Amino acid sequence: LTTPHIQTGLGNAVIRQAELISSVGHDVTIITGTIQSIERQDNKKKYKIISMNLQGSNYFLDPIKGDIKAYHNLLTKPEWDIIIFNAWQNWCTDLGLRVFKQIKGKKYLYSHCISTNLFFKHRPIKSLIRYILLRPYWWSIKTKIRSFDGLIFLCKDGDDNRFDDLKIAKKS
Repeated sequence: LTTPHIQTGLGNAVIRQAELISSVGHDVTIITGTIQSIERQDNKKKYKIISMNLQGSNYFLDPIKGDIKAYHNLLTKPEWDIIIFNAWQNWCTDLGLRVFKQIKGKKYLYSHCISTNLFFKHRPIKSLIRYILLRPYWWSIKTKIRSFDGLIFLCKDGDDNRFDDLKIAKKS
């Protein structure tokens, strides 16, 4: 399981995934971001947490920083049966996609929606700039979707543009 940070809404979702998966007898490792790389085992929770010195995303205003090579080396170890990437637009998924061909295990994306097409009426100029800067990411979504072995979505239908990845996946 990958998540940019443990202490966020997304991080909390990943912790629940780890608890559920480990409760049925599977070994689970969470890879998350922090300022300093550390590795810890929570024996009570029955899953391992590896913190990487990484942050950012494939976005001009928030570029990926940190030990990219260490993350790639970790992902390409032959021991992973399944890797679940949580969410688009974060270093975990964006960097993982760069080494997909070298990853032996199955690769799934647990989508928590996508924000490339969001437009905030109360911030029109900032929203327009953000929208334009995220076009390259958006244009690559179809290819990224096809590179996963499977996709998991928060719901089966979405009624706004946060669910555009779901709409593309249904058409593919």
